[in-house]
Amino acid sequence: MRHIALMILALLCSFAVQAATTWVEQGLPADGGAGDGTPTSPAQETVGVGALDQIVGALTPDVGPGASDKDVDAYLICVFDPENFSAKTAGTNTAFDTQLFLFTLDGVGVYANDDVNQTDKGINFNTDKLSELPVGYGDCLGCGLYILAISGYNEDPSSDSGPIFPNTPFDEVVFPKTLDELAVWHPSGHFNTGPYTILLTGAGFASDCENLCDGEPVEEPIPEPATAGLLLLGLAGLFMRRRAA
Repeated sequence: MRHIALMILALLCSFAVQAATTWVEQGLPADGGAGDGTPTSPAQETVGVGALDQIVGALTPDVGPGASDKDVDAYLICVFDPENFSAKTAGTNTAFDTQLFLFTLDGVGVYANDDVNQTDKGINFNTDKLSELPVGYGDCLGCGLYILAISGYNEDPSSDSGPIFPNTPFDEVVFPKTLDELAVWHPSGHFNTGPYTILLTGAGFASDCENLCDGEPVEEPIPEPATAGLLLLGLAGLFMRRRAA
């Protein structure tokens, strides 16, 4: 009898450990669930201790006369191991075509992906519409807090001046066209909604970021060449205006 009790206790502890590495979307957007990461709808903070291995939630279509916007879920996470950070929608025969976007805490785009590279991964585009932010982009990241957003194709993030990311190529990691902050998501008319699981590596719970980053949860992403070029142009323009003054 004691042996059976110990086995049950071990199983319960195992489940507790597994649950501690998963964040499940809290509520629905209509009642304070995961926001879309815009200033009026903040990303949902992931609360826990240590590594965060997966996020589970669902995108739901709007209902009612004239509804056009589709759900976008954004989560505040901690990237504590930039060199090994990755995020990927899981499963096969995915119910809808996903997209993944990573932003700084201020809503500035870092990088994004629509479709996992079909050739490299051997995935059937007709049935497996997965997205992936793969390992290998640690130079774009610092240890700290980030916003990870998931949407259905083709619900894309925009700043006040226009789209943040290019729309293509679909099966590659893409980088922002602007350093302007996220302001709104533009609906596409596609009905890509449903349950999702995002698998993570190198990530932790946002609430534990100070501990995971040794007391300094401040991300300082390094711009990709295209973004860096935009930054240099902006600085050059500022310098010329000061000289003219």
